[in-house]
Amino acid sequence: MKKQKTKIEEPFTAILAWYWECGLNLLEVNIIARISSWQREKKEFYESYDFLSQKFGTHYNTIRNTFIKLEKMGVIKKNGKHRRTWKWVVDGNKLNALKHSNTRCQNNDTLLHQVSELLTPDVNYKNTKTSNKTSFREEETLLESSSSKPKKDLTNLELEIFAQNLD
Repeated sequence: MKKQKTKIEEPFTAILAWYWECGLNLLEVNIIARISSWQREKKEFYESYDFLSQKFGTHYNTIRNTFIKLEKMGVIKKNGKHRRTWKWVVDGNKLNALKHSNTRCQNNDTLLHQVSELLTPDVNYKNTKTSNKTSFREEETLLESSSSKPKKDLTNLELEIFAQNLD
């Protein structure tokens, strides 16, 4: 009788709000959250770079380089091997230190940035050379908007043809 493999259930990946305050990019935060989620379940994290590159929709080298960067920062550490894959753990103390040393997000009023940094100033377009003109000058009315071509007087022949088409 064949022994069945037990399916390893993947824990829920939770991205804690304060991870964004550490000054890390999206991929770095996702990797840290993924490792931390496994740690909270008291399980070992040993997903391969290839698996993560497929999961996150990015290149293998991008994942590998991100792990190398996080390891150099001291945020994650190797914790042995599972077959040919490294086991990783997040150093919570180093991550907290990174959060408190991040000068970009020292504002206590919001999680990430002041609201003024997120808003764009009012934009006023005054380009008179657009072909899809939707605004009028103060002296223009709705019926007499400026066109891209100068007005031309109709000849008598054109007026007669126009009058015949109206009948």
